[in-house]
Amino acid sequence: MNPLNFSRWDGTREGFYEVWYFKLNHADGALWLRLTLLSGRGGWKKAAETWGIFFKPREAGVDHVAVKCTLPLEKFSASHDRVAVGESFWSDGRTAGAIRSGASAIEWDLSFEPSLRSFEHVPRAIRA
Repeated sequence: MNPLNFSRWDGTREGFYEVWYFKLNHADGALWLRLTLLSGRGGWKKAAETWGIFFKPREAGVDHVAVKCTLPLEKFSASHDRVAVGESFWSDGRTAGAIRSGASAIEWDLSFEPSLRSFEHVPRAIRA
């Protein structure tokens, strides 16, 4: 996995928030996925979350499914080649998982060619 995608969390640090996004956009629809790590400070929320939104255009607007699953922080794991929340994961060239929320669900198993380039939205000078 590209080192820019490695988790920066040390497993104990509080006051820490980290997110991984996967966006697939196409004229026939879009899938947005997100893994989130939240290690709040002083009693604030500590959780591992998966989010998913699927959009499909139609004549009179857009059909969509939006789901979110919040799990205990212990359900987050990361290594040099994978980031995971519960059963959902990202690795170089593949992401798979499932998010269920009420009667709605999104499941995926996608392979892709990893890019050698990355978008660094946080300037190097202030990155932890």
